[in-house]
Amino acid sequence: SPTGIQIASNGTVYASTSGGLLEFNPGTEKFNFIKTEHGLIYLDLSTIEMDSRGRLWLGGAYPWGYLQIYDPEKGEVSKITHVDDKVSQITMIRIGTNKAFAVYEGTTSSDLGILEFELDEEGLPEYKDYYTNFTDEIITEIRDLDIFQDSIYVTTDQGIFVGNYSD
Repeated sequence: SPTGIQIASNGTVYASTSGGLLEFNPGTEKFNFIKTEHGLIYLDLSTIEMDSRGRLWLGGAYPWGYLQIYDPEKGEVSKITHVDDKVSQITMIRIGTNKAFAVYEGTTSSDLGILEFELDEEGLPEYKDYYTNFTDEIITEIRDLDIFQDSIYVTTDQGIFVGNYSD
């Protein structure tokens, strides 16, 4: 069951699934299923995003919320397997120039927020902080997240919120 899709510059299609990473080569019209033997540590993938270097950022749920960075050429590059006790699933990832953000869900339906990562010199994530309760409204759903310049835009069931993240 696909949960997200990304297309590499060479045309290869990648889909995150609840059982691993699916790769489709349009030139050969063949599928390849990437699992633990290919470098992934967890397979329950709920979201996928591609960075400027062609690496795949994979967020997931089981056994808790995690982030894996997978390089199709090298295998797994980096992993953050336990960001915080309250994170049960990463549902969306957005990558900026020097920061990345991920939407997370906690153990209850009212527990959701945004994780912040700083990118190191290789463009890999280093966990920085998490954000919840950024409004007086009760938010039960984060529908979209976008980065533009030095601001993050969050679309929720209570409207759109904007925050400046520059240091």
